[in-house]
Amino acid sequence: MSIKNIVTTIAASHQLTQVKTRRIIDQLVALILSDVQTETVRLPHFGTFKTVERQARTYRNIRTGEPVQVPSKKIIKFKPHRSTVVVNV
Repeated sequence: MSIKNIVTTIAASHQLTQVKTRRIIDQLVALILSDVQTETVRLPHFGTFKTVERQARTYRNIRTGEPVQVPSKKIIKFKPHRSTVVVNV
């Protein structure tokens, strides 16, 4: 499913224009991204976003075999709510 499909579906079900719906979705994503920098963001029945520190590590360049040092960095992790997890049947 693409963002265009999401916007179209939400706009049709709530009698909104696609432009307004896209702005709402963009605002929601921006809000989550700004808040997750300082705190854990929990969306009930959807999941949790949090920032974690990835440790510095050494990789090996596949072509040359040379070790390459990768510095530590912060990444955003998402853990889905247990009710949204899809199990393969």
